[in-house]
Amino acid sequence: MRSAALAAAITGLAGYPRLWLWTDRPNALWFMVALLVLTSFVLWSFVFAWYPPGTGQPALRRRLPPGEWLRAGLLGAAAAAVIALVVDPRLRLLKPDDFPDTIPAWIAGALFSLAFGQLFLCYAPLALFLRLFRNPVVAVLLTVLFGQFLLGLQLNAASFQADLPFTVMLLLLRALLGLAAAWLFLRGGLLLGTTWSLILESRLLFH
Repeated sequence: MRSAALAAAITGLAGYPRLWLWTDRPNALWFMVALLVLTSFVLWSFVFAWYPPGTGQPALRRRLPPGEWLRAGLLGAAAAAVIALVVDPRLRLLKPDDFPDTIPAWIAGALFSLAFGQLFLCYAPLALFLRLFRNPVVAVLLTVLFGQFLLGLQLNAASFQADLPFTVMLLLLRALLGLAAAWLFLRGGLLLGTTWSLILESRLLFH
C-alpha cells in the first residue's frame, strides 16, 4: 500500500503538466489530478501486490544484466523508427493536436505516458492477469488483447475515418508493441519498461 501510494503521488506530479496543458478538459484541474492519483493508486496496487508473486521478482528491480538493457534499447529504437516512418506521418495529418509542437509540450506528454500510459496499458493489466491465471504466457496474451480492445474503442470514437489497410496496420502494430512491452516488463520490471517507453516517446523530438 505504501509503495502504491508513493507511486500514485509521483504519477500525479508527473501527469500534472499534461493536464494543465489540456485546455478543453471537462472538469476542474484539481479534480482531474485527484482522479488521476486515485486511479493510479488502484492500478499501482495491482502491480505491487500481484506482479512479485506472479514472477518471483520485485516490480522495481535495481540491478539488471547489461543484456536486458541492450534488448530494451534495440527493441525501443526499432519500434520508434517503425512508428516514426509508418504511422506518425499519417496520424499527424489526421490528428495534429496529438503531436507536441514545443519542448515543454513534449516533456508534459512524455511524463504522462511514462507515469500513467504504460501503467494503464501494460503494468496493471499484466499484474491482474498474472493474479487471475498464474501463467505468464496467458497474462501477456490477454494484456495484448486488452490493448487491441482499447485501440478499437479509440478508432471507433475518433473524429476521422481510417481506411481498412491503415486500421489493420494500427492493430497489428499495437499488438506487437503490447507484446514487446509486456515481455520487457516481465523480464526487467518497471525500470526496463520505463526505458522502453522513454525511447518510444523520444521519437517525437525529431519531428
